[in-house]
Amino acid sequence: MSNTAFDGAALARALEVNSSLRSLDVRHVTGMADSLENIGSILLKPESKSNLAYFRSDAFQVLEGETVISLRERPMVKGAMLVLSGLLRRNRDVQELDLAATGLRLDWVVALIEVLANNLQSAVTTVYMPFNPLLESGQATLVSAAEKSSLKITMHF
Repeated sequence: MSNTAFDGAALARALEVNSSLRSLDVRHVTGMADSLENIGSILLKPESKSNLAYFRSDAFQVLEGETVISLRERPMVKGAMLVLSGLLRRNRDVQELDLAATGLRLDWVVALIEVLANNLQSAVTTVYMPFNPLLESGQATLVSAAEKSSLKITMHF
């Protein structure tokens, strides 16, 4: 769907009920940045039927077979983080996630940890998060959240 014009809200609604789509390319779509939060929220709904695990956008990409995702020094907005978390809900490939210097917020990472803990087939073992000033005071919270969920993951601050 890259380089086309379509309604992002309609796409989000379709993703909620479509169980066959695994990969989506929405690069160079006008207004897509404004739809990321809606799409991410829908992917994270417990009742969502979506199996979307791979995604290409102007904000970031998670490609088939890719084991390392580096978003280092790319500012993340809430919508992009929601979509990334929604993808990792069903992704079985990604092992390392580099979110260094991306402007992460504590609540975003707590939500990501919950998603990874609930994805029994998650391959993520390492998350890099240094140079995110808003996480400095919340490191103990993140470690505690990972321990409570029995998530076997190494977090680098």
